[in-house]
Parts: sequence; structure tokens; C-alpha cells
Amino acid sequence: MKLNTLATGLALAVAGIALTSPSEGQAQKRIEQPTGPWKHRGTGVVFPDRVGQFERTSINEFSSDGRDAGVGYKLVNSDGTLLINVYVYPKIGGYNCEEVFADSASLIAKYPGAQENRFWISPSPDRSRSSAALSVRFDVPANSTGEGHQASLSDLYLYCPAKGDWLVKYRASWFGGTAENFPDPLDLMSAIDWRAAER
Repeated sequence: MKLNTLATGLALAVAGIALTSPSEGQAQKRIEQPTGPWKHRGTGVVFPDRVGQFERTSINEFSSDGRDAGVGYKLVNSDGTLLINVYVYPKIGGYNCEEVFADSASLIAKYPGAQENRFWISPSPDRSRSSAALSVRFDVPANSTGEGHQASLSDLYLYCPAKGDWLVKYRASWFGGTAENFPDPLDLMSAIDWRAAER
């Protein structure tokens, strides 16, 4: 993955590529929540119903074969509420990781008043590689995502394994808290076995 071309503002740098971003804005099929783990049909990656304080809240498939899917989790503590949607979907032919990331970031940047807060390089989902994924945080003001919606800090994360045909992404929105007490989504991600998505 070439990271030397990235800088603050990447979210808007290639926003005009009109890439259809799987998992966001597409028709979806809501899967009835099973008791216990749920397995992604495309990779076999297993999503537990609970990881520490994270509780699974939703499962959606965005393609008829189940290869493009998202799993929602929620964490509530005394500081606030974290909603995180984890997506696993096939690599998109003709687009590199930076372009896919920028397209997804542009969807957050379109919210009225949303401001890019910071960009950074993150560990892989299992934390085994320290500089392996792209991350950006936005400040999203109250009512920006809908009337009566709270202000939030909204993170986008994208991991593009060098091997394999899959992308791993999450969107995490932190309501009621601050950047200092934002729970680490990798506490959830690292509890999932991602090896099947790297084959």
C-alpha cells in the first residue's frame, strides 16, 4: 500500500471519482440476529454477539451472495455511546486503497458542517502490524445527520490487505464523549479472527 501520497485533506482529494462504495448507500437485506456468533458468507469471518462492552446490534448484507456485508455494534459507558459498523466486502477492481478510502471519507464530509479533524495510519485489525490501515476522524455537528441527532466524532477506518480479495472497513461514531475518552474500536476489531479475509 502506498502511503506516501496521503496527507490531511485526503478525504476530499479524489472525492470526484464517483466510485460506488459498497456497504454504504446501497440496498440492504437485514439478517435476523442469531444467538451467538454470525459468519460472513464471503470469507467465513465470524462476528461474535458480544466483545467486552461491545454488543452486536445488526447484521446487513448488501449483495445477494452475502459477500458485501456489515455488522453493527454498540458500546455504552458513563462517557457516551459508540456506534460502530464493521464492513467486509470484495476489493473493487481498478481502484487502489487510497481511492476507496477517499470515496468513503467524502460521504462523511458531505454532512452539513462536518469538518475533518485528523488523519492517521492505524494498525491492522488484529493489531499485528502497526502501520497498515488508513483512518480519518470528522467532527460532525448536531442535526448534521438528521433533525435531533447529537453531535459526534466520526471515524472511518480502511484496511486493504496486501494479499487476498477483501477490504475491511469500519465507521465509528462517538456520541456524548470527547476525543480523549473515545473508546478504541480496535478493542472490538482485534477480538475477531480476520485471517480468512486475507486469503
